[in-house]
Amino acid sequence: MAEPDHVLLHEADLMTALLEAASPDVELLPAAEARLRHWLEEAGEDPARVDREDVRGRLRAALVELLAARALEPVTASRYRITARGRELLRRRGEGIDESLLARFPEYRRWAESRRVDGESDPRHDAFLAGMQAFAEGLGPEDNPYPPDTADFLAWEAGWSVARDSLR
Repeated sequence: MAEPDHVLLHEADLMTALLEAASPDVELLPAAEARLRHWLEEAGEDPARVDREDVRGRLRAALVELLAARALEPVTASRYRITARGRELLRRRGEGIDESLLARFPEYRRWAESRRVDGESDPRHDAFLAGMQAFAEGLGPEDNPYPPDTADFLAWEAGWSVARDSLR
């Protein structure tokens, strides 16, 4: 039997949790996860029934999108601060914070377009995002999981480097 669709775990909720939890004083992903667990409990849902790895992966993907939209900015590899744009998104969250709202920002549109090759998603984009996420988790370039002589290895390394360089 399939698990029920948890109403508070949609993309807009994940992005809201990230924006609300962003602070230079806390690690963002655990803080956003705690916020989501609290919301689930308030809604009468059992947070233990939620696949934490799935949620963490979806939070990482939402984090990359919020960084691309310049709604968050890195302070360290795992701590972020909300920007004026991020605060504006929170004020407008009644519209739902998702790709359609982020697409209003030119930086996000350029980032989204850079992910496309001839109208299709670049298959190496997942490896690039994994590299960015690895940096956010404090992993180093030596932690690249792909074989060295592959395009995925280079894409992961590029994602890791872009995330590192965004702190400079």
